[in-house]
Amino acid sequence: MVLLANAGDSAGVIQTFLQQAGTGLPSLMDQQQTVYEQYRPMEESYAPFPIHVVIDRNGTIQYLRQQYDAQAARYSIDMLLDE
Repeated sequence: MVLLANAGDSAGVIQTFLQQAGTGLPSLMDQQQTVYEQYRPMEESYAPFPIHVVIDRNGTIQYLRQQYDAQAARYSIDMLLDE
């Protein structure tokens, strides 16, 4: 399952972004940034958004990065699907 999580923006701003992006993916509304704060890496050298998190079926974080690395994220997902 793939979910988007939007942190800190109003519902209207998030809805507008989702419509413009046209992803069709469900999105969590995290206006108070409580979910974001739970997964935020400690590295402060990068911009705070976006964060890419891959969680396995047991709830264990298998991948957590602030930089976009499609190959690494895909590898993590493929490894979980092969289990």
